[in-house]
Amino acid sequence: MLGTQRKNLACRRGRHAFTLVEAVVVICVLALLASGSLMMLSGPLRKASRQGTVVQLIDVHHWARRHSARQPATMVLDLSGQRVAVISEDVRAPAGASVEFGEHTQLKKVILDGAVLESGKVKVTYVGGGSPTYAMLLTGSTRAGKWILVCGPTGQTKVYSGDESIEGPLVDWLAQWANAY
Repeated sequence: MLGTQRKNLACRRGRHAFTLVEAVVVICVLALLASGSLMMLSGPLRKASRQGTVVQLIDVHHWARRHSARQPATMVLDLSGQRVAVISEDVRAPAGASVEFGEHTQLKKVILDGAVLESGKVKVTYVGGGSPTYAMLLTGSTRAGKWILVCGPTGQTKVYSGDESIEGPLVDWLAQWANAY
């Protein structure tokens, strides 16, 4: 009987199984691979977040423009609070008529009536389906940002990539665009 027990113990020791150290090493390697892949995805995720914010801002502009054909509306661009919202005199704006800026995107500047504004609240009034011509600079963690240009009389929007160095030509271009209509 004693010989049989020794044989069973020898068989168990001969089995191939992972030790705790081997399991911990495998888990650490998988964690490193996962963190590396997350780091590679963070750039495209930030870019997608900023692009989504651009689309939301254009949608808010179009909502205010459509709504102002019936009732005047005001778009408030809050540079300090990092929020854009449409305020209407008699109708509450739907949930989609506002944008909150997240950690990946910030509203840095607004150009309105030739003035470059970097802080406070900027009010853009929409009346009769139109608005003044203005531009907004969105920035993220990278240096280059996105300029959203809005031609008030026609409602056209254009998006340009660029940093603050194109600000001077933009002011002139916006004035020409506004005067053309």
